[in-house]
Amino acid sequence: MRRLPLFLLLVVSAARAEVVDITEGTNLSLAADPANDLIVLDLLGGLWRLPIAGGGAIPLLPAGSGAAQPRIDPTGESVVFQRWQDGQWDVWRLTLATGAIEPLTRTAFDEREPDYSPDGSRIVFAGNQFGSYSLFSLALESGELDRLTDEPGDARFPTFDAAGTLAYTSIAGGRSAIRRYTGAQRGETLVESQRRLDAPSWRPGGGVLLVNERVEGESSSLALFIDADEPIWRRLTSAEDVFVGRVAWLSPEEYVYAADGALWRRGIASQTRNRIFVFAAVDVENTGAAPEVGPLDAAGPHPVGGINGLVTHEPTGRAAFTALGDLWLAEGQEIRRLTDDAFLDTEPRFTPDGEWLVFASDRGGDMEIWRYRLDSGQLLQVSEESGRAFEPRVSGDGRYVAWLAADGDSRWDSSSLRLVELERPFESTTLAGGLYSATGLAWQGRDLRLSASDAAGTEAYPHVYETPAGEARAAASPEPDAALLEMLDGAEELQWDVAPVEARYVIQAARLFDGIGSDYRYHVDIHIEGQRITDIVRRGRLPLPERVIDAGELTVVPGLIDVHSHLSNVAGADLGKRWLRSGITTVRDVTPDWREALERAEAWASGQLPGPRLVVAPVTPPPAGSLPAGSPIIAGDGRPVFGGFAHALADQWAREGRVPARLSPVLVGGDTPGLPRVALSTLGRSYGDVIGQIQASGAYFATGLGALDAVAPARSRGGRNDGFDRIMQDTGRIAIGSDAPAVAYGLGFHDELARLAGRGVPPAQVLRYATAGGAIALGLSLQLGTLEPGRLADLIVIDGDPLRNLGDLKRIEAVVTGGVWRDADALVATQ
Repeated sequence: MRRLPLFLLLVVSAARAEVVDITEGTNLSLAADPANDLIVLDLLGGLWRLPIAGGGAIPLLPAGSGAAQPRIDPTGESVVFQRWQDGQWDVWRLTLATGAIEPLTRTAFDEREPDYSPDGSRIVFAGNQFGSYSLFSLALESGELDRLTDEPGDARFPTFDAAGTLAYTSIAGGRSAIRRYTGAQRGETLVESQRRLDAPSWRPGGGVLLVNERVEGESSSLALFIDADEPIWRRLTSAEDVFVGRVAWLSPEEYVYAADGALWRRGIASQTRNRIFVFAAVDVENTGAAPEVGPLDAAGPHPVGGINGLVTHEPTGRAAFTALGDLWLAEGQEIRRLTDDAFLDTEPRFTPDGEWLVFASDRGGDMEIWRYRLDSGQLLQVSEESGRAFEPRVSGDGRYVAWLAADGDSRWDSSSLRLVELERPFESTTLAGGLYSATGLAWQGRDLRLSASDAAGTEAYPHVYETPAGEARAAASPEPDAALLEMLDGAEELQWDVAPVEARYVIQAARLFDGIGSDYRYHVDIHIEGQRITDIVRRGRLPLPERVIDAGELTVVPGLIDVHSHLSNVAGADLGKRWLRSGITTVRDVTPDWREALERAEAWASGQLPGPRLVVAPVTPPPAGSLPAGSPIIAGDGRPVFGGFAHALADQWAREGRVPARLSPVLVGGDTPGLPRVALSTLGRSYGDVIGQIQASGAYFATGLGALDAVAPARSRGGRNDGFDRIMQDTGRIAIGSDAPAVAYGLGFHDELARLAGRGVPPAQVLRYATAGGAIALGLSLQLGTLEPGRLADLIVIDGDPLRNLGDLKRIEAVVTGGVWRDADALVATQ
């Protein structure tokens, strides 16, 4: 059996709790009960109570509970709220006297933004049981549920006045409206806007609504609507970051609302506001210093851990898989390597007769569909089209193969569904296009089934496509059993060793930036033996070996480290070259598929395919004992690394039910375990609750500025000088994370550096973030990130002066990883 590897045990560190004082909050929402001098506030995902005058907040529901949008019942005895749990919103109720909570809805859909009826006997809320959001009414005593609205678009944020008039937001066709419910599942429009309208709230006595009005990333304000014969619409606030939530009325003349990280009292006719101070304390887990990982250049042979895409063919007892980027076949106790070359072969599937393997490979350039005859080794190309192929699936009669073809570098990009007869290669048919995050392709009789989203992020449910395949039984690819995995685990054939290095040599450099100081060392000799740097001395101070590389007037800097990326085999073997060509010698892969990532890591570490050092950070950790002991591949997070504001925004959009397909699952899936969920306001800002948690957690922050700008340019502009700058100034724990493929692999990293320089960060500090900062974040600071004796020889040779012009970092002449010198010209991608 596989043993839990030592390096996995080393990355576990003792956590300690730190108390964080919170006086600011991000995306706060609140309710008020003036009769009982009470405000109920959602802060850090918990519910808190405090006096209307402000002061110390007392927790009603712990931070991290996923609570939001509270409303107090007319008697002041209970609070209804929405709660994020198990990937969806439900409506819950809290009894103030006892602290007891109970779910009021527990369907498989989202229910949110509840409000009490004037007599407190029922609640109304928005739910998406029928695809878009409709309004529902729930009788609290009987549990009777009625659907109130059935209109185009989404009905959201219902709110009652004392007379029982129900107003709500309607969002359809790119326009927003405030509507009044008139019965018969319909409403009448009170006001309409091209701006986003949300969270209406009736003034006591009715007739007047306060509404949140905003433009994503640009403005967020409160507006007043007077329901009269000649309606009045007027903005009440400007230059504020008003959070999306109903205001709380203290009287017909005064209300409380949340904006700019705080609570504010304001008169309906006032031009000024008065702050309600909030003081709260939360415990945040701090993981302490990142534990250092064992040597990354340990001599092999190492057992293969990246056994990927394992499928079996029951009639013949054969099993196929990929490892080290090549095809393998297991038959009985015999394990045979079918391919052994510099191409990437992935996702094998047997034909029904068991005589062929169909797979995706870049051996013809781009990733295309190929097949391999098992008895003769014959290789035949099946497709030759635009796009990069993945998920090949053979029909049950063996006549057809279907696959997905990505337009970009990853399976999360837009893709198309294609079909071809195996005996008529290159004559494919496109069955569908514009599929985002497509996955789960499978034959269903004569048809094809998959899950995918459109460009707007909707329709992420199974689609079925008719094919001309005739009546065909479903093609089965049984999951391998434990006995087969155990046999492969102990196989002598499945081993690898670190990439071979040349004999001892010296690089003579005019300038060296070692990642420690703020300036260069001049005219140095860098002595390299094996994978390590043995000495760095002034020119000629030590005897020179036979091999000397004269770098002339070039500059040597440490290899760059990208601490947050999402890799995909769809990019082919050129993916590793692209990282190296950008000077990036270490990449942390945040992955939903650890087997694929571990195969990639071993292929790169062994030199079978060119690529950087890979840190595998599984979204879901692999089962204990499933990885080989003694491998230098790091399969863990080391110190927690927070993925950046693009992830925060995507997580927030997921909660709001509006996730653009290009973000899923690249950016959606929650933050790093153990770290706080981070939120961004409409203007792209985060406040003291977010900043304080990140600071206390000890986490390193992966920049991700380019990714945020790629997915939400307005949010990026709106928060340009706020949240990130505060994190950078308050913690200093910054590492460069590109969040590719939200930005281009490799080049997106350099865009991050330019963005930091544009914020006034000195070039030497940017370089330290890109090298030593990344190494510390990953627990590798004793091996990577700086150029010192004893460190691994990971460095780049540059024609330029990056301390004067960071853009020179892209003028790469050579890259050294683990002592292996590669000329830049040899790293040009072939695709």
